Amino acid sequence: MPGGGFRNDYKTYGGECPPELMLVPGDLYVSLKGATKDGEMIGSVARLPSTVPSGRLTQDTVRLVFLERDATFERYFYWLLRTPDYRDYCAGRATGSAVVALSRQDFLSYNVPHLTPRRRCIVDVLESIEDKIESNRRAIDLSLRLLDALAEQWAESLPRTPLRELTSINRVTANPSQMGDVLVDHFSLPAFDASARPEVVPASTIKSNKTHVTARSVLVSRLNPRTNRTWWATPRAGIPALASTEFACLVAPGDRSLAGLWLAVRDPRFRAELARRVTGTSGSHQRVRPDDLLVMVVPDVRAMPKSVTDRALLVLELVEKRRDEIWDLESLRDALLPELLSGRARVRDTVT
Repeated sequence: MPGGGFRNDYKTYGGECPPELMLVPGDLYVSLKGATKDGEMIGSVARLPSTVPSGRLTQDTVRLVFLERDATFERYFYWLLRTPDYRDYCAGRATGSAVVALSRQDFLSYNVPHLTPRRRCIVDVLESIEDKIESNRRAIDLSLRLLDALAEQWAESLPRTPLRELTSINRVTANPSQMGDVLVDHFSLPAFDASARPEVVPASTIKSNKTHVTARSVLVSRLNPRTNRTWWATPRAGIPALASTEFACLVAPGDRSLAGLWLAVRDPRFRAELARRVTGTSGSHQRVRPDDLLVMVVPDVRAMPKSVTDRALLVLELVEKRRDEIWDLESLRDALLPELLSGRARVRDTVT
């Protein structure tokens, strides 16, 4: 193939995976089956991160093994398989209906442009952006773990009080269908699971009433609370903020009180009780009633030293800032990717 070659280990194993087919950090692997034909699943490429010691090929997933070891070419190939041109290629050759597939032959027939010196520079730019994104993600994960450790540390020494003594629930709703195509920040469960940043969408695309978030709040998921989702939600100036009613939108008088509230609802005993209070028979649709949430007891963070809540507020705002920076970097990366690899933009045009 132009610019380099690769072959495909394309076998499915049950039980123990042979050592030679185990993924190791840095390996690229591709899914050749998916649920849709829109290019979101078919041919999707991923790279086993350095934080995962090993991985196993799943059914209909293939590992790329390059004929000539060239770290830059492998990185280049990873980015190439994320371009709109490649996504369109996969979508156009996918077959099937409910479950669609891309054949190994079609995948291997994709025309790979030569790896020129200019493209080597482009790879460096994209990898630098990705490194910064991953650095921010690690910092966010560490910060949230530290906050949970802080909540657990103080939980044992504080008196306990019903949650309603610390907060109230914002019950103001908005009907997105009456807001036209104005862009809104949509705090939804899928958005939380994807990046813990609200999705920016036209209000008309949201199909049911939502909670109107008018002030900084703590969102606690009422749905399937065994998967604990706690969201520090800050509305942006000039952009309506709407939250799924699957979240309880908790408010408090002032940011410091809200930071203390965060520590209260991250208390391990509260989180365990939250999981026990679900209603409903379906394992995938179990909810905690809002009024039940308010009578649950939590550490009385009003007795916590001001220095502790100040520290928690600082960390929460830093996490929010890091998430915003990730969004900006991902937007920059996705905008540059097709332009850089097509040759329409040069590295010197994008680096200041």
